[in-house]
Amino acid sequence: MPEGVEGCRCKVKYKQDLPRHTPRWGQSAPRPVGRETRPPCPAFDAFAPIPDIDRHTYSGQVSFSLLRPISLRAPGGIMKVTRSKILWIRLAGLIILFSSMVLPQIGVAQTENNTTSRPVVAAENFEAKDNLVVTNKLKCITLDEMKATYTPADIYPAAADCIANGRYQDASQLYMLAGAYSSFDMLRVADVSAHQAKTVLILEAMATIDAAKKEAWHAEFKTFVSGDGLAQSCVVIRRIGPPSYYPTYMIQHGMSAIVTPGSSPLVEPFDASAAWKTTLSTYLRCPA
Repeated sequence: MPEGVEGCRCKVKYKQDLPRHTPRWGQSAPRPVGRETRPPCPAFDAFAPIPDIDRHTYSGQVSFSLLRPISLRAPGGIMKVTRSKILWIRLAGLIILFSSMVLPQIGVAQTENNTTSRPVVAAENFEAKDNLVVTNKLKCITLDEMKATYTPADIYPAAADCIANGRYQDASQLYMLAGAYSSFDMLRVADVSAHQAKTVLILEAMATIDAAKKEAWHAEFKTFVSGDGLAQSCVVIRRIGPPSYYPTYMIQHGMSAIVTPGSSPLVEPFDASAAWKTTLSTYLRCPA
């Protein structure tokens, strides 16, 4: 038996302390013999095994179990510790241990004033090599100077440069060529998720353009394509011809470049001539 338990004033009742009969309704139970002369029980460690005294054959030995409740003398009064309480305490300890292992993986967002805002889980951005790669850094040039080796990743920034310099007609023609080439690439690249490369290239190219200049170019573009500008541009684009480059910029933008690298990225079989005619008639809506 733990030191100080024997003879103390605990609520654990020994065989000799139990009443000899069960009281009837309205009667009080006999007071246990010698209960008032026993000293207070010492404090126990709640995380230690609970001593369970065999009340029927008590011989000074203690067995340890979580099957029966026991009352312990704790600071502030009597604390009744049961099996469920001990299990909840141990479960809380496991939660604290788990939190101490997980919390270091979580960062805390900091605002401009270096104040804590909300917890954010650290994440890693996966990007395939040559995603939206630029092969030729072009400035604002005319449509006649364009080549079939230039990709939309090259042409869209050139169109944005034309807008920034107020050359709205050149910007409109370059924008039409870049859109035709990216639409053609969408027909031959098998990964559907890679087709978002066209939208991303437009957003990135136009991100630095002044809002007033973009509005002015939009108005000029509508006027240009509604008049003779569309037919004139289609003549030049037909002369340049379909893309002669490999669409690496779009292939590497798709999920297949990360999940299944090395797989066949292009549609097979692919009719380039038919796809180019579809692009001119469906996307550009060039006159026949």
